[in-house]
Amino acid sequence: MTTLTSSFAPRAAARVERGGLSARSGTATGLFDPLEPRQLLFVATVANPVELFLARLGQTYERTNAEEVAGFGRAVVNVGDIDQDGADDLAIGAPGGGSAMGLVDVFSGKTGARLWTVAGDAIGFGRALARVDDVTGDSISDLAVGSPNSGSAGSVFIYSGATGSLFGQVIGSEHGAGIGANFGWSLDSGNADADTSPDLAIGAPSDGPSYAGRVYLINVASAATIRILNGSEPGQLLGWSVALLANENGPESLAVGSPGADTETLQDNGRIDQFSPADDTLFTSFGLDSNDMLGFALAASRVAGTQYLEHLAVGAPGADVWSLGSRIVQDAGIVRVIDRQGGLWALLAGEHTGGLFGASLATAPRDGGSYFHYPSLIAIGSPGAPGGGLVAIHDTSYYFSETVYEQAARIQSTRLHVLRNNADTGFGASVAMGDFTGDTLIDAAVGASLETPLIDTDLNETTAGRARVYSAVEDPTTTDILELSPDQSWCLLHAAWSTNFFLAGPDGFAGVALENPAHNLNFIDLDNDGRLLVQRGITNQYGGTDYSTILFHDGSFTEVSNNISSWVGAPSEWTFDTSVTPVALLTDGSIIVQRFADIDAPVIIANATFWHVEGSTATFLWRGQFHNSSAAGAVGRRFVSYSDATGEFTWMTTLWTRSGGVIDIPNLSNAGAIDDAGNIVGVDAPSKTFYKRDPSGNFTALFSSPNSQYAVTLWAKALDSSGRLIWFETINNLPPGPPPSYWTDGLPMLFDPGTNSSTLLADGAIAVNKTSFGSIKTESVVTFTPSGGVIIKLYHNDVTIDVYNPGIDPRFLTPAAFAATATASGEWGASAFINSLGGLTLFTDEGDGVWRIRNVRDATGNAHSLEGYSPLIAWTDPLSHRPQFATLNRYMNFVHAAGFPESTTYGSTTPRHALWQTIAPQLNGPIGDGNGYGLVAPELTPTRDIAILQRPDNLQIVAVRMSDGRVVLIGQQYNTPDNPFSFNLLYDLTLRELEPKNLPAPAFVGPISGFVSPWGGHNITGVDASGHIWTLWTSPEFIGWTITDLTDWLHADPISGGVTSFLTSWNAFNMTALNSSGELITMWWAPELGDGNWQVDFIGQGQTTWDTGVSLESWFNAVEQSLNFVGKDQTGQFTCYTWSVADQNWRSEIVQPTNAADLVARVSPDRGTPSVSRAVGLGASGHLLWFYRTDDVATWAFEDITDLIA
Repeated sequence: MTTLTSSFAPRAAARVERGGLSARSGTATGLFDPLEPRQLLFVATVANPVELFLARLGQTYERTNAEEVAGFGRAVVNVGDIDQDGADDLAIGAPGGGSAMGLVDVFSGKTGARLWTVAGDAIGFGRALARVDDVTGDSISDLAVGSPNSGSAGSVFIYSGATGSLFGQVIGSEHGAGIGANFGWSLDSGNADADTSPDLAIGAPSDGPSYAGRVYLINVASAATIRILNGSEPGQLLGWSVALLANENGPESLAVGSPGADTETLQDNGRIDQFSPADDTLFTSFGLDSNDMLGFALAASRVAGTQYLEHLAVGAPGADVWSLGSRIVQDAGIVRVIDRQGGLWALLAGEHTGGLFGASLATAPRDGGSYFHYPSLIAIGSPGAPGGGLVAIHDTSYYFSETVYEQAARIQSTRLHVLRNNADTGFGASVAMGDFTGDTLIDAAVGASLETPLIDTDLNETTAGRARVYSAVEDPTTTDILELSPDQSWCLLHAAWSTNFFLAGPDGFAGVALENPAHNLNFIDLDNDGRLLVQRGITNQYGGTDYSTILFHDGSFTEVSNNISSWVGAPSEWTFDTSVTPVALLTDGSIIVQRFADIDAPVIIANATFWHVEGSTATFLWRGQFHNSSAAGAVGRRFVSYSDATGEFTWMTTLWTRSGGVIDIPNLSNAGAIDDAGNIVGVDAPSKTFYKRDPSGNFTALFSSPNSQYAVTLWAKALDSSGRLIWFETINNLPPGPPPSYWTDGLPMLFDPGTNSSTLLADGAIAVNKTSFGSIKTESVVTFTPSGGVIIKLYHNDVTIDVYNPGIDPRFLTPAAFAATATASGEWGASAFINSLGGLTLFTDEGDGVWRIRNVRDATGNAHSLEGYSPLIAWTDPLSHRPQFATLNRYMNFVHAAGFPESTTYGSTTPRHALWQTIAPQLNGPIGDGNGYGLVAPELTPTRDIAILQRPDNLQIVAVRMSDGRVVLIGQQYNTPDNPFSFNLLYDLTLRELEPKNLPAPAFVGPISGFVSPWGGHNITGVDASGHIWTLWTSPEFIGWTITDLTDWLHADPISGGVTSFLTSWNAFNMTALNSSGELITMWWAPELGDGNWQVDFIGQGQTTWDTGVSLESWFNAVEQSLNFVGKDQTGQFTCYTWSVADQNWRSEIVQPTNAADLVARVSPDRGTPSVSRAVGLGASGHLLWFYRTDDVATWAFEDITDLIA
């Protein structure tokens, strides 16, 4: 159990049950048994290998209790490069406990060596650390150490960063701090006054009357007091955390956390204050609930190389996470990201009960970016999370609006990594960030094996503690993969924020030094031993480029080209140019290179010659094309002849092995597959049949492709030891002709000899590189991995590498915390949720009875910074008859995912896996009169309440409830089956319609719903905080929109919870909600009642009452002619209450009983498909459950879609 309490200001202890969400592993679809479509035989999932090499554990720093050390790692801080070796260094505080006094160790970040140690005179020495800009005059940063128990009030000691010698001491009592003030509890360094010398902000949270707290601003050099800030209430704990915030010019402002602050009705909700250099309060922000502890941790981020503030991260580790009016996760923790005016730009929530997300914070700017985009990283400690704690790394990008109306900035935050170490407890009790390895990439230091931090000033540590450093906590989506070894143990990386190349292997990173920046380096191959084959281009005296082959290994380059003294085996009359281009690394350490011969040939490719280089000797292999290599040798095709009359080439498949030399293989073409035993696969052109040839010369027919128009378009690309084959056929089936006319894209297929069938390799997979994803060219290099995956390298303009691994990243099958769900049907069925990586995961049945997983990303391969609170809606497009989905992130990026029919122009040339596309345009266009009123005020963010209005003209409208309760519309400009991506018209109904007409503008709470009538009447229904049902509506005979309070107009009682609405096939309007007793009340109108003649009916006869805390959902089934309402009754089971024209009676149907194995918290019906009764929900396990009414209309069944996939 974790106790959040205060030893000096007694509160009722908040007892926190440890728990959390579990992540399941899973798989995507690939090759299925043709006799049993749900039997998975092989999985093809695109993985991003960069993630294997980023955020890896590097140094671990430890001390033991035997050394009389306690609490090692309670504080960690980046002290800068004090040993001048090009890397940041790390100070680690061990405040002590029992008989152990406090101490601080300073370590070299690059080598891990201890640079110096200072020991304190009291327990608590090292509780807080701060890097101080050079105060000793040696151009090296120095270190401030807080010691809250030194003397009567506490002290701060200043040490030389270079030597560890004591420079000075700031004694709290000499500056007015009282006994037991805990002066030095928190520290930050900056410039708080008009001079240029460094100053310290020193927190003393126990100082002042009844622990109100104080903060002292002290000049480091003179120890003079600049000013003192005082807490205003007992137990406020002002100064628990401090941060000096850089301004563009002049002294810095000060942010102060007070996690013990109370408001009238709340205790320990906490507060954050920012003060100007003149002590004016710039803003104050309070925690929203008791025990939030807002202000427990602070971290300010600055733009790299400047003192310009990006944002301030504020931790509230005791905050509960709420959703739809219910407390979902207790003491999960929340981090607010705010600007210098206190404006909220990001809200990051913990996922685990008792996780204490935000108990520690650190930021690090990254070089790169422009005025409009400042990238930085934030590390967030969650030491109470299951498994011993975690640290979440977020990428926050600061965007300045370029519009006149929206003079504001938005921060985009995407979680990049989650750091864990199951050997620790309290992992994440402290965090620091910096380039500790000197490779220009940002690393993270984490304090661990410590007690969970509390609001408690007892400084006695009970554990030894340790600190761990994780290398390169960078964004994997902005890091290029330039090479990958076949076993994926080595990877050549280039991070977007660095000018360096990095060779990452089992032991970490190594920079690949560019000996001359003017050299044009192309990376050709990387083997399992970390040897990197490189092509170097140097401009010659004629302005052209000469190429050479070099090998990088163990940190140094070897000039392979210059070491070759003997070229043997080629016809003596041939002459060659001076370039030697690398082609492949062989497993025995030898190399294959290419040279161009000066021979009269029809095309230059016929002049290419290939050589095997071993030592100083190069042996000629063949003239023509190289296809692939293995441990056995290499395969390609030899140029034979060219016909001027027909324009056709004659090629001969050629095989080279160490044991057999070079031999021709007649009647086998396009053989690009060779395994380690020397088996090759190619095509028999007349029969369009793939054959395998073994080393003894025996041929075995594998399969035929009789529907292929031209045999020349069929290619074998890779063969593994089990006989699995990667092959492809070019998409456009161009007729034979001179190369490269048929070097076009194809779709990689996987042939499995066990089932004697082929399937699309990318089927069901997750796109990483959308530019090349799912396609292959004849020049692509394809290899199998030892684990059964497939690597496809395409050297075409830029290098792209796709890795198809067995299995799927479980994060794509794991919903984000509190994620919404949606489902829609048509010719295809699809259900979706927001996944834990901030993207949209689709589960699709594309008309063949097989559930697939689709991770939808945009054209650049990026996810969309979505989160569990993001709204999600689905519908079936009337033109394409395919499901479509829409959601928004908090920055008003509208994310639209759509399925495309194969019959469309796009669909007919696109593989099935790519028939799901998405786009996320920024909504910034002016509407109507062009004055910018189409924009949403920058302080507003969308809630998760969203509705779809499907219009008769096939242009859809999405309605979204905003954070202040208003409704905005996002409209579609055009819609075709090939291109529905036009949701870029934004219309604020309050700003454009209600306020100019002096109409009421209620603040809606909870869900909204809507529909469009056949005659073009638009209706959006919501409820306000007093329980009144309102409808926003327009009709063709009116100009613009109006609003009606239906509750007031019909003299109805207020309702509880949200409202739901739909339109029947007989054009009846239905608005239904729950009254305070949990009974169904409906407001309805039908044309036969006449204009304005609405009725209010109680429709709950014979049923149990409903849970008003769970949203009521509804839909109309046009086939059954039934009205349907679904929610949770008071017994806890999800129930559908239904009435149909045929039955004429209301009845209850159980959707999910209370004894179900995987209970859902809420369900989302298929409102966009009027012919079905279906719904989806997330079970407690995180599985997506799909509910549907069976042929027996009174019975519901369900499928665990996650289980079907996994």
